[in-house]
Amino acid sequence: MEAKLELTITREGTRYKIEAKSDLGKGKGFFELNPSLNSKLYKIQDAITDQKPLSEDFITAFGTQLFDLLFSGFKELLHTCLDQCDHVDIILHTKDPHVNVLPWELCYDPDHDIFLGADPNISLVRRDQKSVKHSKKIDYPVKVLVIISSPMDLEEKDHYQPEPDEIEKLMNPIKDLVDKGMVQLDFLEKASINEMQDKLKEGYHIVHFVGHGSYDGETGKGYLIIEDKNRNTKKLEGREIAQLFGVNPPRLVILTACESSPLIPFLLSRKVPAVMAMQYTVLVKVAHQFVERFYSLLVRGSSVLQAVSAARSAVFLNEGIGSTGWFTPVLYARADSILVIDSESPVVVCGKEAVKRADMVTDLLGVENFVGRRKDLWLVEKALFEDNLKMAVITGIGGIGKTALASKFVKKHRYRFKAVFARKMADPRMGVEELLRFLDQFLRENGDERLNEVIGEIDLNVKLARLQKCLEKGYLIILDNFETVLEERKIADKGVETFLQAFLSGDHSSKILITSRYGFLFRDEKGGGSFRMVDLKELRMQAAVQLLEKLEIEDYRMRREIHKKIGGNPQFLEFFVNLARTRSIEALLEDVTPVRERVEDWLLNELIALLTEEEKAFLKKVSVFRSKVDRKGIDILKASDATVEKLVYLSLVKVDDGYSMHQGVRDYVYGLMSEKEKVKAHSEAVDYYNMLFEEEKVELDDIFELHYHLIESEQYEEAGTLAIELTEPLLRWGLWAKLGELFAKTVSTTEDEIKSVALHNLAMVLRSFGEYEEAEKLYRE
Repeated sequence: MEAKLELTITREGTRYKIEAKSDLGKGKGFFELNPSLNSKLYKIQDAITDQKPLSEDFITAFGTQLFDLLFSGFKELLHTCLDQCDHVDIILHTKDPHVNVLPWELCYDPDHDIFLGADPNISLVRRDQKSVKHSKKIDYPVKVLVIISSPMDLEEKDHYQPEPDEIEKLMNPIKDLVDKGMVQLDFLEKASINEMQDKLKEGYHIVHFVGHGSYDGETGKGYLIIEDKNRNTKKLEGREIAQLFGVNPPRLVILTACESSPLIPFLLSRKVPAVMAMQYTVLVKVAHQFVERFYSLLVRGSSVLQAVSAARSAVFLNEGIGSTGWFTPVLYARADSILVIDSESPVVVCGKEAVKRADMVTDLLGVENFVGRRKDLWLVEKALFEDNLKMAVITGIGGIGKTALASKFVKKHRYRFKAVFARKMADPRMGVEELLRFLDQFLRENGDERLNEVIGEIDLNVKLARLQKCLEKGYLIILDNFETVLEERKIADKGVETFLQAFLSGDHSSKILITSRYGFLFRDEKGGGSFRMVDLKELRMQAAVQLLEKLEIEDYRMRREIHKKIGGNPQFLEFFVNLARTRSIEALLEDVTPVRERVEDWLLNELIALLTEEEKAFLKKVSVFRSKVDRKGIDILKASDATVEKLVYLSLVKVDDGYSMHQGVRDYVYGLMSEKEKVKAHSEAVDYYNMLFEEEKVELDDIFELHYHLIESEQYEEAGTLAIELTEPLLRWGLWAKLGELFAKTVSTTEDEIKSVALHNLAMVLRSFGEYEEAEKLYRE
């Protein structure tokens, strides 16, 4: 049995009269507002600001005081409803702002030992004395729009910047229903007036605004912070919010924005049946927990009222009585039934048309700890989509998050392109012919053979002209670790530079995204206006604190102290956290060098000091690999599972579709080895690539890596023999310059017959490039 207990509050002089009625009886009472209530409200806000829980004594005492005010004169009626019914809806009717500002959800009934806002069998909902008794049923799908507002000019110290990934994660409870066609879920990440108006015209049942609100105590006005056309802050007050949402009103508006409850009366006045908002500044973690639980219950059949009360209860039980999160959300509902779904309505599952695409993105790392780069991501998006440039270059020091940002861009926008090609520039000698060969493979896997028809031509312009035709389909090309192929801010290989210039000047819809520690210039200093540099700085305090929270540093003040000492380089912060697993954070912070440029060396030195000799030896062996290796490669290096697990645990070795090392770690560890150790380690790398040959798993880049390790391990004759064996296939694949490079290396490192063949073949390559005098000289030699 369910009961409804309606409380109507009206002002009479200095007092407030309460009239209560339900099917189980009626009651009446009076109360006056005590000035001491304000000091308690300030204490709640101070606790939120300091991110500290309130004491149980304070919560209980304040809750009791509110309960005694609200139920003065008819507590017995409430108890009758609670004792005789399975669920009680307590509906609070009032328009008085002095009454509305109080957190009635905090009411504590000492006789039943329950908080009304935290009991799943009680729904405490507010009304503005207007009621809509009936609400039409809605057909599937339930349409949900999530608006994410985070202006780029907000000060971090005052405003939490929501990450789109976090918001999408909140909606996971309804993803299953999306797949079944019962829910339509859309996201809007640009919260400007025009964008929101256009989207709201599509007609949504639930609109969920995630962002920031503010309350001016002097004027009593509440504001919602949205974005102007330049993605900077724009404030909307109550009437403007009502105008925005009132034209195409949804059934429910959810405002996950701090201090947004003053906006509720304006929204309700424009025929929005229900609004849920926040009474106070709300902690992000708790707000997310509440919203996630709310949606999870709502889509399982709970009413809006029941879902809100159960979500409050979940936060109360998970976070404890001292958490402010369970009583911060406030629900106003003008209708008894808000989201009633016609279960007999048809469900249509729209099948996605199969589109042949073959992405090549295994070179990109994951983005599990992607935080604090919303503005940088937007700058890349603005360059490539809004300004319609063909290329963006992400720059910044090692570990700053360049590859993570590129990965995030791919994850978010991959379906705007025909397919995505990503390549890590591991070899400093990588030339345009190799790059075109990889692109040819990528294009063929996507059903385009046109570049392959001319790939064997020696004339680069012929191949680039054909590539332009292929690029008309709209691909995304990512070149990662581009600094590897730079020399003094210039691209070492002139062919790669020609490739980029042709790409920028071409008539096509494809885009290039480059990551590099350093920016670069073209030799003719042209092309600068056709691409954009996005330089990544260290994470600011708020983002660094977010990352440290993800890395399981629980103490908020300690997270701030770590950022102060270590800075905002994500890789450095991860190293520090790994060290903190073996030593106290306080002791580590005392040891931090004051020179920011030396922090990486200090951290790596401290981490490596934690290793046994066996673990150090294995780490050095891994450092010679420029590309990822699979588990068999690790086995060849004869490392125990415990050794591998420890290095992964310390983030010295990464696991992501293979084993690899961050470039900064790799350079540091490689520099620790003696020349003798390097030769031996490269020799073991040769064994790995030979194993790939034996198992017929070798690819083109594996062949070049094998040659590199043969040279570095001083197996010159074997490297020369490999180069000679590659002559026919490399010429067929159009890798003329690469073949010349291999032969030049062979000539300088071998003698006798192998050197003779290499001289002949190198001369042949030079002649093909028109360098006749040098070719003739080699023939004579």
